[in-house]
Amino acid sequence: ETATQSTWGTRVWKRMAAIVPKKGLDDLELSGKKVLVRVDYNVPVKKGVITDDFRIRSTLPTINKIIGSGGRALPVSSTHLPLPTLFRV
Repeated sequence: ETATQSTWGTRVWKRMAAIVPKKGLDDLELSGKKVLVRVDYNVPVKKGVITDDFRIRSTLPTINKIIGSGGRALPVSSTHLPLPTLFRV
């Protein structure tokens, strides 16, 4: 891929993004649906205690919106917390 092709592709995607707006939760019919929500729960932990729960609290409005619309929120987390000592190999 040359620099010209890369630039052309970038311009096309930017133009498409301007034409086709992204859909949000308000645009979807969620009643009776299961919704996978990717969450980032990589939170700072010291001595087994969460020291800053901002990331956890930040996901609540989205999860509550899904539940309030009649859907089921299924948070999927990809945390990088270490395994407890009991489970280490």
